[in-house]
Amino acid sequence: METTYDYDLLCIGSGPAGQRAAVQAAKLRKRAAVVERNAEVGGVCLHTGTIPSKTFREAVLSYGDARRGGAYNAGPVRNPLGEERPTATGLLARVAAIVETEARVQQDQLRRNGVDVLGGTAVMTGPHSVLVRGPLGGQREFTAQNIVIAVGTRPRRTVDMPESMPCVISSDEVLGLSELPRSLVVIGCGVIGVEYASMFAALGVEVTVIDGRERPLEMLDGEIMVELAHQMRTARVTFRLGETVASIEPMAGPPQQARLHLESGKRLVTDLVLACTGRVGASDVLIWRRPGWRRTSAAASSWDPTTAPACPTSLQPATSSAFPALPRPPPSRAAWRPAMPSVRLPNRCRTTFPSASMPSPRFPWSAKPSAP
Repeated sequence: METTYDYDLLCIGSGPAGQRAAVQAAKLRKRAAVVERNAEVGGVCLHTGTIPSKTFREAVLSYGDARRGGAYNAGPVRNPLGEERPTATGLLARVAAIVETEARVQQDQLRRNGVDVLGGTAVMTGPHSVLVRGPLGGQREFTAQNIVIAVGTRPRRTVDMPESMPCVISSDEVLGLSELPRSLVVIGCGVIGVEYASMFAALGVEVTVIDGRERPLEMLDGEIMVELAHQMRTARVTFRLGETVASIEPMAGPPQQARLHLESGKRLVTDLVLACTGRVGASDVLIWRRPGWRRTSAAASSWDPTTAPACPTSLQPATSSAFPALPRPPPSRAAWRPAMPSVRLPNRCRTTFPSASMPSPRFPWSAKPSAP
């Protein structure tokens, strides 16, 4: 007897991966739904990641151009008090407007394609079943022939970074600032750390970048990185490379500040600490009730065939652990890989750079890819 499911495809997460998968399934006349625990769809990319950070960057560029007397095409960010130094409220007002508009566009796209949006937290109860716990306490179990785990990423916090200090934040909390700091210490000189360090330096903030490595952005060409570091030092960014933060402690205010103790014995006092120590998969937000699922390092999850049968119906985006803010393939060519069993690429397909060029999933009902 053929098994009947509520949906042909159920996506946990409404970010770019989950949204594109659900829309594509709907276009193939399949029943699709997404599970989203937040009030609005869009995921990390829309609310705390790429779109807000790039909109914030455009606001910073607009402010810098207006200060130089230019006519930047995005329109100058003007301080209502007429002061030269911008305010966080003025800079983030544009970000909020863009996020709100884009969320409405994505919600309309899901509605037009007949994709159901299930609000709540997902609980994996089996290879074909997900229990959705609503925000008001109700819950309901849904079944699906195929399940896509597209929960995105979250900032990685080390043990020496306290979460109870308001002056110690991650990249996801930058957009919640009520005022710009006078001084900023960025821990980590990866893509996100260097990006925010350059933006805050352009706003006149005294920025210090700390990293245990001897060179920022190791994936870049050496000459490009040397020139970038030169430009940032010209903007009064201080690099303390080869240094490691031992501890962070609060200082008596006001204003509230933080004191950083480095392994070398040096101490730094700053208004704000921005921890950019990488991102990890957010699959730890899921609750697993089925034997066989186990968590591995970096908040990853996998299916253990020794305690449960293989689950070829569960998929997760292959780009969940890739470098942020790096070029990605177009959404229609999004990369996927089966969650289990793992797939080993031949040596000729491997590369030392972050890559998302893996084959598309082969669902039983997938249509042949159209010619580009």
